[in-house]
Amino acid sequence: MQRRYLMISLFLSLVLEGCAGAINPYSSEFNCPKTAEGKCVSVSAAYEESIRKGPSASSAGKDGPGTSSYERELMSKLAGLLKEPSAPMVSPASVLRVLFLPYPGDEKELYLYRYAYVFAEDPTWLLGDYLNADFEGDPH
Repeated sequence: MQRRYLMISLFLSLVLEGCAGAINPYSSEFNCPKTAEGKCVSVSAAYEESIRKGPSASSAGKDGPGTSSYERELMSKLAGLLKEPSAPMVSPASVLRVLFLPYPGDEKELYLYRYAYVFAEDPTWLLGDYLNADFEGDPH
């Protein structure tokens, strides 16, 4: 009985897979109306246009990713980031959380559980070996 259901489901999946184009209610071709801004092109044409060098004729004069003013501003910002001195690196401190379980005190009091946080390792400056070598020897 179980084998019968398996065979029927296998047969139906093969039949329906072949008819997927007939069952799909949507068109696989993309048609868009003409608008005042933008253009209607296929996906492959839009990709080819996006990787083409230089600004496109339709975006000339506008501030956008294809214009040279945008590219100049982006490149100047990147150049400024590259010229900035690098920030020093610090390794984070290692913190240990200790759980104190409940215990009775000497004066008939009860101390309930609590946490205490302890630095296991302090934060340290990360310097490369080339910088550490200068500090090991004579500073002069």
